[in-house]
Amino acid sequence: MNEWVTRFRQSLGGYEGTKVYLADWIAGEILPRCKPGYILDVCSGLGSVSYRMKLENRPVVSIDTQLYPYYSCMAVIENGTVRLAKDAVDWLLTGNANAYDDFHQKTFEGKYLPQFLLKAIDRIRYNIRYADAKEWTSLSTRAIALVALGRAILSAKAHSNFSTSKPATRLRNETEFFDLFRGLVEKINALVFSNGQENRAYFADGPTAVKDTARWKAPVAALYCDPPYVTSRSNPHYWATYWFIEGMVTDWYDVRSGNQSLEEFRVRHDVTTKDEVVRLLEDLVNAAAHIPLIAISYDAIGEPKPDDIADILQETGRNTSIVSRAHVRHKIPSGEVLIVGMGKATRPVEPTPEPQPSLAKRVIQTLQERELEESIERELKNALSLYEQGDTEALEEAAKHAGIRV
Repeated sequence: MNEWVTRFRQSLGGYEGTKVYLADWIAGEILPRCKPGYILDVCSGLGSVSYRMKLENRPVVSIDTQLYPYYSCMAVIENGTVRLAKDAVDWLLTGNANAYDDFHQKTFEGKYLPQFLLKAIDRIRYNIRYADAKEWTSLSTRAIALVALGRAILSAKAHSNFSTSKPATRLRNETEFFDLFRGLVEKINALVFSNGQENRAYFADGPTAVKDTARWKAPVAALYCDPPYVTSRSNPHYWATYWFIEGMVTDWYDVRSGNQSLEEFRVRHDVTTKDEVVRLLEDLVNAAAHIPLIAISYDAIGEPKPDDIADILQETGRNTSIVSRAHVRHKIPSGEVLIVGMGKATRPVEPTPEPQPSLAKRVIQTLQERELEESIERELKNALSLYEQGDTEALEEAAKHAGIRV
């Protein structure tokens, strides 16, 4: 295993669907095929493929729709020189010792994490918020601090998963959490380097961000996309795993401001479906008509099938090929494919109809938009929690009681 892979894993950890173990192979397939210019990494996650391209001195743009991945790419892709110094870390851990708020302690008492960890999170997050007056504060230092805190929380949480509310942790006290945070800052600092290029991180949906690059003076050489994988074994549900981290990164703005209840925030995204992946790729390919190379990662047994994804690229007039390699995912032997389309598009993809929202999404929308009887609202929220654990029948029954079409 390459040294950079070990350092990346130890500092930023594994995000669901990470390509850190495949990034060398992906770069080896894309770089020999593409001309000089920017490489766009759509659905970048924590940025392992972006980082690998950056190591090759290519200018990189990392794009994701969630804030935790965006800050990760801000910290180690866009940022090339700034590190979070030891005295800054000391202040984040000890400053405002008696003045920080107790949002996490009050909101999650008895759930998700033990109280001593919630108290530690409150202190660090409060100090990140109020570090603006410090001379060392910048977007980059803020990003490093937020990512280190998010990574520390995931490391402390049993199974690194917030789909269960059991307050389990492998840590014994606040000091161990602070030490974990310090160590992660050091490791993230060690990933920071400049490749002499203007690299960027975007918090945006892929098609919109890609379409904007058509106006750039600098050429865009390639687009790489790692969309959510849908297979017969599983549908990705990033939000169920990472909603707590996303809330922490945003400082729970939607909940604090009253835009959403905590329950609405927790369940506001559903699993990804095959139809949604197809529509995302169609929109993305059309937005990338000006880009001469598109490469899309996917599971060899995924749905849509790799051949169907290749058809989307071929429909635009690109020369398309599929390369593959064996891979182990979640300890299960699998296969990874890279669908590559060469040449600028000569015609657009005819988009499929907008996919119908799933039952879970319609339930979430109903909770957000309708005034419901307390008992019905409670039943729907309980059913959504069961749905996240694989129980679909409870959600169907609750939806019928609320008058939602099943």
